[in-house]
Formats: sequence, structure tokens, C-alpha cells
Amino acid sequence: MTNNDINHHIQWDSTTDEPFLPVPGFPTLRLTPYREGEQADMVELCNHPLVGRYSYLRPYPYDLSHAQWMYDNIINKNLVPAVSTLRSLRESPLQPNTLPPLVTYPLSVLRYSPSYAISTTSNSNSQSTSTPTINSQSTSISAPQSTSTSTSNPQSDSTSIAPSSKSDLSSLGLKDGAFMGTINIFPAERDPSSDKSIPIPRQDQVWMVAYDIFPILQGRGIGSAVLKVFLEEWCEWMNIRIRAEAQRDNIPSSRILAKAGFVHSKDIVKTWPEEKGGGDRLVGVWDWAPTRQ
Repeated sequence: MTNNDINHHIQWDSTTDEPFLPVPGFPTLRLTPYREGEQADMVELCNHPLVGRYSYLRPYPYDLSHAQWMYDNIINKNLVPAVSTLRSLRESPLQPNTLPPLVTYPLSVLRYSPSYAISTTSNSNSQSTSTPTINSQSTSISAPQSTSTSTSNPQSDSTSIAPSSKSDLSSLGLKDGAFMGTINIFPAERDPSSDKSIPIPRQDQVWMVAYDIFPILQGRGIGSAVLKVFLEEWCEWMNIRIRAEAQRDNIPSSRILAKAGFVHSKDIVKTWPEEKGGGDRLVGVWDWAPTRQ
């Protein structure tokens, strides 16, 4: 498969002036960049006990200083420039067989956007060209606002909700533009003495994916849909390999990974931070590769 063969669905919101990916099956959800002033939303998400306890690296409790560090050192240094690169690709599409000049994933925020619901079917039909492009879309989305959540497993992909109502989020009381979760990647190879990333050539790099969704969205298949669009519309385009880890007792997350096409490669034992419960835990390692590798 060549770069030209990828059915690339990145859209562009001309109102907020940002790229996004629609989430298949959920016309009111999209993946967008971080926006200014969302530190409090990050704190709320990361401090939920059913989210924070599953993260091995992230501080817990998670406070505003941690969120600000993320903005200063990751978002503003890496993700904002990546959005600028996507903006430039709108004007100058890539030549055939050329990989995008990007080394990170900028569409990291799962956002509720009912003011511009995109039909997955019409989106697929409108993208008939074989050349990757970034399409301009006009929307009326309002400024992002915080939202409160209820308790449930954030990574659950259960079927407790009737199929006909899973995609309808209007009864949840969410606000237009609400921050509903995150999906981020970072290099999988790390120096055990410093826990810093080890520089590796792009073609040999494996990226670790970490995703968190507010528990209020559990039971609808949203986790699977987010992973699906991330893998098929970004990782295939980038031609990058992805790795994920899930505690073996976190059955819903393991099911989501298997459904998304990950293959369970091995189990490892990790000593969990004391503030997250401590103890040695069995963790499954899951790998995914694009079709061009």
C-alpha cells in the first residue's frame, strides 16, 4: 500500500480553526487538539479513581501544576507545531509515497460537538479520492466548557445500553465543546534509569498509546470507536507501530484492544506506585502494526 492509497479523513473546522477526526458511529463526538484553558478538565479526568489508578506513569493525585507542565512541555512544544504542519498540508498536499513530516499525534482530545454532527456514512462517501487531503468544514461549535461526570469504568465497552441509544448523548447533559477524554502517544522505548525516551529512528520507533475517557461515556463502544479512527486514519497514514498496555484484570480495556486489531504479545509484571494501590501487577502488552509494515 502506498501513501496515495490511504483514505484520509481529517477535517478542518473553519470556526475554531482546528483539524479534527469524526468518531465513527458517534456523530456528536470528534477528536481535536487541546485548547487553551483546559487544565482543569485534565485534572478532573486524571483524578477520577477509575481513571487515575490505571495509569502507571502519570502522577496521582493529579493537580493543576501537572496539567500546566503538560501544556508547557508537551502540548505547546510538540502538539501545537504538529497542528501547524497539518494546516500547511491543506495548501500543499504530500507527494505520492511521502510520509507526513510529523512525529506525534495532535488530535488528542475527545470532544462533544453536537452543533456540527457529521454523518459517518456521508463522510465516507465524500472521501472518494485516493490522495490524502485535509478537508475544510464550517461549523458552529462554541467555546469549550467543563463538564461533570458520574462514576463507572472509563474503559468499559459493555453492552448494557440499548444499541439504538448508544450514539445519542443528548440525555447526558453535556455542553457543546465539552472535554470528554484524551488519547496520546509517546515513544515506547524508555531508559529505565531515567524513564526518558530513547531516541530511535522513525522507521524503527514503536509508540505507546494511552487513552482515558470520562466514565459517563462507558458502555457505548466509544473507546473502541476512538481507537479505530486513531489507528485507521492516523497511524495508517503515518505508517507507525503502536503498543498498548492493560492490566490483565482490566478486562474491558483488553477487549477494546483486541477489537481494535491489537495482538496480545506478552505479559509483564510491574510494581505499581503506592499512591495507586501498590503491589506487583500482571500487565498485558498489546501490539498493532499498519498494513504497510
